[in-house]
Amino acid sequence: MRKFFLLATALLASMAFTLTGCKEPEPEPKELTFEVHIDDVTYNSVTYSVTPSIEDADYLVVLVPETYIDNAGMGASLTTAILGNLRDQAASSGLTLEEYLPQVMSKGTTTQQELNRLTPETDYSLVVFGLDKEFKASTEPVCVPFTTDSLEMVDCTFDLGINVVGTVAEFEVTPSNNDIYWHMFIIADSDYAAYTDPAGEYKFTDESLYSAYFSSEIESYLSQGYPLNEVLAGICLKGTQTMTAKGLNANTTYRYMIAGLQIDQEDVYVITVPSHNTFQTGDALASDMTFEIELSNVEMNRVDLKITPSTNETFTWVCAPYDGVSTDIELMNSWVSQNEMWLNFGMLLYSGVQDYTAAGPNYKYKVDAPDTDYYVMAVGYAGGVTTAPEVGFFRTLPAPAPEDAVLNITCQKADPWGATINVESSDETSYYTLGIALDGQLDLDAAIAEAEAGLQELYEMNAMFNPGSTMQSVLSNYYWSGSFVSGVTQLDPEQSYTMYILVFSSEGKVVKSHVFESVIKTAAVGGLTPSVEIIGYYSGTDENGELFGDASLTQNYAIAAVKYNNIDSATALYTFSTDPQSSPATLSSKEAYAGFWSYMNSVKVELPYEFFLANWATDNIIWATAADAQGNIGEFANATYTTTPEGKGDYADLRELVTTLNGGQQKVVVQHDYQWNTIMQPIEREQREIYRTDRSERIKFVSETIARPMEVNVEIAQPQMDMSGVRVLATPVIVRVR
Repeated sequence: MRKFFLLATALLASMAFTLTGCKEPEPEPKELTFEVHIDDVTYNSVTYSVTPSIEDADYLVVLVPETYIDNAGMGASLTTAILGNLRDQAASSGLTLEEYLPQVMSKGTTTQQELNRLTPETDYSLVVFGLDKEFKASTEPVCVPFTTDSLEMVDCTFDLGINVVGTVAEFEVTPSNNDIYWHMFIIADSDYAAYTDPAGEYKFTDESLYSAYFSSEIESYLSQGYPLNEVLAGICLKGTQTMTAKGLNANTTYRYMIAGLQIDQEDVYVITVPSHNTFQTGDALASDMTFEIELSNVEMNRVDLKITPSTNETFTWVCAPYDGVSTDIELMNSWVSQNEMWLNFGMLLYSGVQDYTAAGPNYKYKVDAPDTDYYVMAVGYAGGVTTAPEVGFFRTLPAPAPEDAVLNITCQKADPWGATINVESSDETSYYTLGIALDGQLDLDAAIAEAEAGLQELYEMNAMFNPGSTMQSVLSNYYWSGSFVSGVTQLDPEQSYTMYILVFSSEGKVVKSHVFESVIKTAAVGGLTPSVEIIGYYSGTDENGELFGDASLTQNYAIAAVKYNNIDSATALYTFSTDPQSSPATLSSKEAYAGFWSYMNSVKVELPYEFFLANWATDNIIWATAADAQGNIGEFANATYTTTPEGKGDYADLRELVTTLNGGQQKVVVQHDYQWNTIMQPIEREQREIYRTDRSERIKFVSETIARPMEVNVEIAQPQMDMSGVRVLATPVIVRVR
């Protein structure tokens, strides 16, 4: 079978000559031409034949939409555009164009070759051109246009019996044609109206809305790891079926949409006009579920809290300050009305035991304020309230006045551009902010005024979006309390710094300030600056798990081998990988320290090698700094590299390097980097942990340049629809009754 490429083809012309006893005129080189025939066209396929004038010539056969030719032009500009896109696609897999083309080009006569997965009622062109020895176009492209047939629609109707009880709807679906597949979904009627409003934002037709929702549903299952064949088998049904829609919202108008489908391999086509109609839910169904609320060991801002429901149905619960007068029903109504939108989107709902105790999985429940009355309320909710509320009460213990809290700051470690500090507080209920200034430059009055103004602005902003916000809740959510360890950055070497703590009252005023002069004395810049040597980068596909133990981790990635030099007297070595957009190579050491010091990896000085995974056709930066004999880190050094397939090294060299490193007790394995790339670093094999921190999409062709996207789509004999506006959360789950 001749290979077919999504975007291009090429040919090598050959010459033959003979020698005789008498010198004869050399024959003229035979010109490479092509006879291209479209043998058959259906709604989603084309069958073609190609006969080259030179039988052993290499050539490419490319199928493109007519819109691609409109943009690229004809002649040499078309072949240049095709080969350019081919080069990009090859690079995304770590291949040069010269390595990739032999996999997709054709040779000799091609007869009755079929291409499928095309879009109905679409203009295409079959493009054929030759390739020379250097994989450049050797002929003008031959373009043969054709149009796929329209999709044959089927006359099928659906009889629906609907029985709604509360927030549960049962459907009995009977198609008039039991031989076709069908699928049904429901949406809120208000969403349907918004999506199909001709004057609105989306302007969907019934057909395009159905296509968008169905495609979105398939993608949601695929993203969860379900195989496509299982997804289609689960949601594309035949014959009479009984369906149940649960989790609907009470007293809401919904609309069902149902259509007949045709499945061809991995493509699904809508072959009937979508049927749709509305139905109305009632009040939420009453439930016998009850709750046991246990409250004990109350502290100043924590409590042992446990809610045990009698069944596994969904419910919502809240712990909040109690006004002393509201009834249980009033507390329930207030909570539901404030959060109804979120509840109806499936948020703030729980099932099973909620355990916030010292012995439980979530530790003790934290509240905002001491010496305050609180209530805990739980109520069943499934599209609406389903049970009576259960309410418990407690009062937090009094706390010392914020100004009486004992606070202290000590410096655990100081580097040239930052430090690690330890803040200790005598209680968890005093909220405060931290500040820093060079010794002798602290204006305490200005710092207090700025801190109070900032807190007031934050409180007003929160009150706009949450009318229930209090100053105490803002302090609890956004400000420091208790003891902790933290880092301080953006400092300068060999300087002495004063830190201060400003303690707030529950009204948002600073009631106490603590000043700690000369608490941080930054170190001098260390005397060692390592150099970063990019040994080379290699194909992870070639590695195939041989060296690092996980073929799926390195497949289609580049593996960069890095060595750190000028560290003979170093006591520690720290490294990190970034990309130029997030952290340019021009960052100063001060900026680099602030940006990613907390995430840098410690590399063994005795074996200063690392192996980084990177996407192909990307720019990358490796950073490093080292500590000298006094323990002071030096300037940050970096090296950059771009993973072009043309620059990749011989995989045998990588194997030899890793084998040499593994000759001792060390083992080269996979270890975690913070964000951009996965690192493979020499450590003991028993300590191996595999992370995938960079799984961004591979480089792909834009959709206009391919015959049909590889992802599954639903076609309705029209261009693919933009589904970005479809709110999937508004789609209730429908399950088949077994």
